[in-house]
Amino acid sequence: MTHRATVDALERLVVAAVALTTRSLSAARPELDLTLAQWRVLLVLGEAENGATVSQVAGRIGVTLPATSRQLRRLERRGLVEIGQDETDRRATRVRLSIEGRAVRRDVIAF
Repeated sequence: MTHRATVDALERLVVAAVALTTRSLSAARPELDLTLAQWRVLLVLGEAENGATVSQVAGRIGVTLPATSRQLRRLERRGLVEIGQDETDRRATRVRLSIEGRAVRRDVIAF
């Protein structure tokens, strides 16, 4: 397989994955109207029981700290995440999935 064919195959795979994810988001929890960006945050936060710091989330999703903070506040207002002070580093802010956030993440993945 040539380099161009590999790139084309990977691009088709990514487009299909985004389409499937979008469908799962709207079908599993249509009332939430989650964006792909919000879904990426829920995925990252669900990887560890104790969540992640805002910096860790920003680094994983490739977005600036201010943009990540805005996204996290939106998710907090929707009851999907809990934002608080990191217990081991009081300078850091730690974000965890709420009970509802864990349920949403589980439902979308199961769909």
